[in-house]
Amino acid sequence: MLMRRALGLSRRAFSTSLIRLAPDAKLVKIYQDGDFESAQYPVELVGGTHTSFAKLLYTFADSIEGKKYELYVNEFEKLEGIKKKLGPFWGEADILKDEAFSSLNPGFRFVLAWMASEGKIDALTYVKASYLELVDEITGQVRANITVGPKSKDKVETIKSEASQVLSKSGGAQKKIVFTVTEDASVDGYYFEVGTIYVDKTASATKSSEGTGKKEVAYDWTALPQLPGLKKSSTPDFLLKILGGKVDELQEADAVERKFYA
Repeated sequence: MLMRRALGLSRRAFSTSLIRLAPDAKLVKIYQDGDFESAQYPVELVGGTHTSFAKLLYTFADSIEGKKYELYVNEFEKLEGIKKKLGPFWGEADILKDEAFSSLNPGFRFVLAWMASEGKIDALTYVKASYLELVDEITGQVRANITVGPKSKDKVETIKSEASQVLSKSGGAQKKIVFTVTEDASVDGYYFEVGTIYVDKTASATKSSEGTGKKEVAYDWTALPQLPGLKKSSTPDFLLKILGGKVDELQEADAVERKFYA
């Protein structure tokens, strides 16, 4: 209960509407019990309230959808199509009643409605990232995000092979790779991120590395120089939870700024 108060999650009014509108009583029961917030997960998520939404999605996928974790990954993609149809103010719709959202999986739609009721719909990107983190850990897979420009879009299969080789050299050869390919007209060349490794083969990166004798720019985020030893934090857990709430406030301020001043 302490966590809910610290994070500012209010459920009573939303629960009433869910009991009336949710198509599956199992969803409401898991949500109302609240055990999903304190349960053990494949990896410990760091952040604010968006992690609660990701945990509920994961719990639904695990207990209701028969561990079909990729189901909700696909729902995020389906939602992108809905957002394009409804326009920039899609988040102001009544997600539980609006027919535009009727094609979404009940559990996914449920969590989306909870986010909207909490005014956290702008945290969708963070929720997706946290959910993918849980899914990738439990399934033992790695995601490779590839972005190609017009000149490289016919080389996608070759780039996928390159990403696989990069992962293999880093010791992740046994892991399944889930590829996502995005075309960007502003990119001259291509770049990709696989696991913790980022490879940049755009024209600008190639030009900047000409003097070094390297053909590409690559970074391994897990191999950065280690900082000198730091003392273990003595901050009490309840203060860390309150700080998590501050993270949410910053996210909200950022969302307001993008909406009205961008």
